Amino acid sequence: MEKKLYAIFAFLTITFQMLSSDVKIPTSLATDQTALLSLKLHITSDPCRILATNWTNSSSICSWIGVTCSLRHPRVAALNLSNMALSGTIPPPLGHLSFLVSLDLTSNLFHGDLPQELSLLRRLKFISLRLNNFTGAIPMMFGQLPKLEYLNLRNNSFIGSIPKSLSNLANLRSLDLTSNSLSGEIPKEFGRLQSLQTLSVQSNHLSGAIPSAIFNISTLVTIALTGNELSGSLPTDMCSNLPSLTGIYLSFNQLSGAIPTNVSQCSRLEVLSLSYNSFSGQIPSEIGYLTSLQILYLSANNLNDILPHEIGNLQSLVGFYAEENEIEGSIDFSNFLNMSSLQEIYLWRNKFTGNLSRDVGNITTLTILELSENHFTASSRNAKKIKHILEYYESISGQVCSLEKSRIYYAKGVTTPMKRGISQALGFTQGGDRVNYLGSPLFVGRPKASHFIAIKDRIVQKFSRWAGLNLSMAGRICLVNSVIQSSIIHTMMVFRWPKSLLYALDRSCRNFIWTGKTDIKPSCAVKWSKCCAIKEEGGLGLRSFTVMNKSYLMRMAWKLIKGEAFPHRLMRSRYLDKFGHAKKHVATSSVWVGLKHEVDGLVNLSFAEIGDGVNVGFVY
Repeated sequence: MEKKLYAIFAFLTITFQMLSSDVKIPTSLATDQTALLSLKLHITSDPCRILATNWTNSSSICSWIGVTCSLRHPRVAALNLSNMALSGTIPPPLGHLSFLVSLDLTSNLFHGDLPQELSLLRRLKFISLRLNNFTGAIPMMFGQLPKLEYLNLRNNSFIGSIPKSLSNLANLRSLDLTSNSLSGEIPKEFGRLQSLQTLSVQSNHLSGAIPSAIFNISTLVTIALTGNELSGSLPTDMCSNLPSLTGIYLSFNQLSGAIPTNVSQCSRLEVLSLSYNSFSGQIPSEIGYLTSLQILYLSANNLNDILPHEIGNLQSLVGFYAEENEIEGSIDFSNFLNMSSLQEIYLWRNKFTGNLSRDVGNITTLTILELSENHFTASSRNAKKIKHILEYYESISGQVCSLEKSRIYYAKGVTTPMKRGISQALGFTQGGDRVNYLGSPLFVGRPKASHFIAIKDRIVQKFSRWAGLNLSMAGRICLVNSVIQSSIIHTMMVFRWPKSLLYALDRSCRNFIWTGKTDIKPSCAVKWSKCCAIKEEGGLGLRSFTVMNKSYLMRMAWKLIKGEAFPHRLMRSRYLDKFGHAKKHVATSSVWVGLKHEVDGLVNLSFAEIGDGVNVGFVY
């Protein structure tokens, strides 16, 4: 009996060893080659033909582009295929690169789900999959990579909640999940990430309160949670355990309550961004202890009471943004005189009162001061000072201001006696309801057809005068190109015209070219889009008014994004967020209504060229 049992045990042992050898993952350089060739087979688009021409059996894989082998072990240690415009999916065999330390697939067109086999890459320290189109939930297997220090999945299409398993990554220093479609709450287990320096989960759909455990990670340098749906209040002791923190980015959420006075203990803080929330109460005077603070964003909250004079202690401050609140009282600009770096102050749409002090003129570094939509008071004496400024300008420029041609336009709420007194003090005539500048109407609010109907009527009148000249078709085309379309360029560069008017103008031009009259439709004509093609493509070289309007607005939007002139910087600071996207909530502007769509379109279709990195201050 004992011999039989021994025989059975020996058989089971041998069988188990045979089965184990069948499933054992090979660990040779040939295995790495098989894994990489499997990845190559799953690449559906390689526009630069980098892998197609370089990843071949005729050369060692250690010489392949993007592949780095370890000097100690003849195995693949790093795979860097960033910025190659590759398209495809990640195959499971990639998990056989058992010596892989770094995986960088940044800025490609990879898609689909990530295979669970990546959990076999136990030596991985660096993973960057940003700027791709990976989908599905973030795999829990990332939490099984014990040596992982850097995980960047931003700008993909991941959905679902943030896996709690990420809290197992004891060595993790940087976690970036920005610009996905993640939902749910931030796991409170993240408090266990005691090596974490950067936590960035911006532009998602996260909800709930920020776990208090996050503020106990003493190694944190940056907390970036902008653009979510987070709610609740900030812990009163939020900065008690954050000695290294330099940036707090919590704008565009639904946070409420008071700004903790404890924020002063984040002594190294350089950026405090709390805009577009529902914070209430006074700006804490303790903020004045943040001597390293450079940017203070408090815009669009429910902050009230007076502006604390301790703001003047922020000697490193470059930009102060507290517009769209309910802050009241007068502004003591003498508090800002010691700020040698201050360049921008935004305090518009508050409840400030009183007069502006002379000290505002002594802030010599200031480039932008925006104080509109407050309750400041003035007198006829102040109005006369404006006239003296104009006279001084005349004396130093040699130009003369024509008072007869000058007009002054008043905002709502200005009483008739006030209007009369200001007009008399300045010597300007009060303007009417309709205002034109360089042929373009000036108005408030969204552009309507009624704003541009006069321009359309003038164009139709020109067509009518030309109808009796017996022009040839070539002559009519020349007039449309050189006169009609060029006469409204300025207006189309400024405003987004209503589609109904653009279609009407296109129709009038088409009818005039084919029949000589604007009100007679041609019985047989070439398609208008074909006529608007360039001559080399068989068209007439005409331009569609719809395309013209969009292209001119795109040109203006690009200048807004990239221009360095003062108007460009002013518009950027008021209408764009720090990532270059159009702000969600800004004051109504007839020009901005048309520009914001083109701005977002250009930003989404553009990318930064890093080059040698010499001029790059911060890459996100």
